Amino acid sequence: MIAPLDGAGPTRVGDFDLLCRIGAGGFGEVYLGRSRTWAGQLAAVKIAHPDIVRNEGFRQRFTNEVRAMGTVVGDGVPRLLDADSEAEKPWLATEFLRAPALQDLVGEGGPLPPEVVWRIAEQASAAIVRMHELGVYHRDIKPSNVLIGRDRAWLIDFGLVRLVGDPRLTRTGDRIGSLQYMSPEHVAGLAQAAGPSDVFALGGTLLYALTGHPPYDGASIVTVLRKISSEAPDTSGLPDGDLAGLIRRCLVRHPDGRPTAVWVNSVARRHVGRAADVGSMRLPGDPVPLWRTLPPEHRRLMRDYDRRIEEASGGAVPRFDGEPTAVVGAALAVDEEMALGVGPLGAPAPGSSVDSGIPVDPGSSVNPGSSVRPGSSVDPGGFAGPRPADGRSVPPRTGGPRPDWEWRGRDWIRCPPVLSAGVVAIAHCQGRVVGLDAENGRERWELPAESGDLVLPGAMAVVSGRLVVGTGRGRLRIVHASSGKREHDLWVGPTVGSAGTGVAVHGVCVTGADTVLATMANGDLVSARLDAMAARTAREAVGPVRRPAVCGTSVVTAGIDGCVRTWEFGTGIAKCRAKWRLDGAILGGPLAVGQAVVCGTAAGTLWLVEPPGGTARVLARLGTAICGDPAVSGDGLVVAGTSGGDVVAVHASGVKGWRESLGEPVVAVAADEQWVYAALRGGSVHVLGRDDGARVHTIRTPAACVPAAAGREGERRLYTAGLDGAVRRYTIP
Repeated sequence: MIAPLDGAGPTRVGDFDLLCRIGAGGFGEVYLGRSRTWAGQLAAVKIAHPDIVRNEGFRQRFTNEVRAMGTVVGDGVPRLLDADSEAEKPWLATEFLRAPALQDLVGEGGPLPPEVVWRIAEQASAAIVRMHELGVYHRDIKPSNVLIGRDRAWLIDFGLVRLVGDPRLTRTGDRIGSLQYMSPEHVAGLAQAAGPSDVFALGGTLLYALTGHPPYDGASIVTVLRKISSEAPDTSGLPDGDLAGLIRRCLVRHPDGRPTAVWVNSVARRHVGRAADVGSMRLPGDPVPLWRTLPPEHRRLMRDYDRRIEEASGGAVPRFDGEPTAVVGAALAVDEEMALGVGPLGAPAPGSSVDSGIPVDPGSSVNPGSSVRPGSSVDPGGFAGPRPADGRSVPPRTGGPRPDWEWRGRDWIRCPPVLSAGVVAIAHCQGRVVGLDAENGRERWELPAESGDLVLPGAMAVVSGRLVVGTGRGRLRIVHASSGKREHDLWVGPTVGSAGTGVAVHGVCVTGADTVLATMANGDLVSARLDAMAARTAREAVGPVRRPAVCGTSVVTAGIDGCVRTWEFGTGIAKCRAKWRLDGAILGGPLAVGQAVVCGTAAGTLWLVEPPGGTARVLARLGTAICGDPAVSGDGLVVAGTSGGDVVAVHASGVKGWRESLGEPVVAVAADEQWVYAALRGGSVHVLGRDDGARVHTIRTPAACVPAAAGREGERRLYTAGLDGAVRRYTIP
């Protein structure tokens, strides 16, 4: 149900501007939203229906379920980004996935081949295993809650069914749709639906994917209920083979007779591994994006889904231009148009022109939508250019510097690159950390993601050559920046080994040669010595706070409650020494400038605060929200960008600098001794003169990015990391 906004509904919820309507369910309306502060992060924003809000105890259940949703991160479950249980219409926002529902793909394109269903079984069961490990049950697995993305299948909306009550009683028109996949014990009562019930629903979902019909069907709820209570599921149309056997085992009526989700995942993983090792161009264990396994008609439907999103949002969300390049053994998998003749599972199709003898660099950037052989000089944007010695393509850009090199990953990057000892360290949003050689972009080392290791902007820092990465499970991962050698982990969450929105590390700040500060989602402020196997902590709940700053002997935090606080760490407790309330939620900073800190608010004000007990004064009023952290250059020049498209520079002394309007929201800024770099939401980076704000270069990038600047006099380097998963380095003349 993708449609433009009709003018009658909301246009903004929390931090998110609503772009279009993308669905509805038992919980309420679902919109596509875009964050004003997280580099244009897209979100699926679900707003509760008034009928549900009026139910007694709903808000408390909402709070509890949001907390449960936050415990499951990664492993095929979209991240919970934000929520508000106190709003007139409570809402929650999860990561938006460019992925149509399995229900729509099969309903419009017909049943899927067994090999595709095996992959869905593997990926969906992995998500269920993760939930069950944390004591969370989905209770509403069905084809409309399984999304088919380009890389994998995703499970959505777990927890929402418990908010609205028994899905048989929801107010939407798909009441039978939920009921058709419910287990017999689930029909007997929601409280009885546990792990085996999720396995039953998964079996019914796989049955639908393979045959096009659910396990139970009927003209009315009464008919379906009677069948579930007294009849075996309808498994007609299942082809012979192991997959049919797995589905039938999942659909056993009594819960004790069903396998566990772990068993389902193990069987599916073994089958997918065997299939990949036979006639495939990839190495065993290497992932093949789910997109490439789909038949042509279903890929067409996915492209049509992208087109409808683009049209409904008025072009604000352009369709996905190309697919991630999959390096498979010694050859290249290409896109859905099969321009190079690659078959659905990555194997060369008859008559293919792919030369499997040409090695492909895992970091190379060949446009998967092109008809160019590996080794040619074409970049993802389709611009021809010279190829440097390390094998990466260098696209020429008109009107601005060309990248020296480009490295392309598979996931979004929202954290600015961190530079140390010739290494550019980046963290994908789902927790994978990679170290790249600063000179040529080659991958030096990789720290694989682990369950719950999502990384938020500001959660990386370098201390004495060691990289510290804060994760969604409340720990600090410590590795040597130059080699990637993993040292150890420090648990800083309220409960060791726990996971959830309350323990996610929001920011990391260096305080000494071997000490860092970390802020947690639940408002805790933690001091940690990196040479200890457990963090030394001092906590004081202050509400959700951003990355802390160190100013002299004071620790400064800033929260979304609009308060700036200075802290003094004693033995075992952090004491608040001073507090200032600014004119809105703090979206940028705190950032140390000499003996003071700067902060930017949602009201568009740039503040200077002097700890430990000094004053707070206004540096500039910009009119629109300040997005992202300010930057500091040279002699206390502070630079900030706004959602209105302005970049302002002002001295911490109060001397006015300059203001430049770029016409598009600024998502991040960086600065060095000569230039200011402003990254725009549409995907370009403007290079401005530090002294006068004059535009010197415009660098076009495929997606919004976060910049980092480095270099010495006469040799300025700009590193960008973007929502397209790419890292690029530019030399600024």
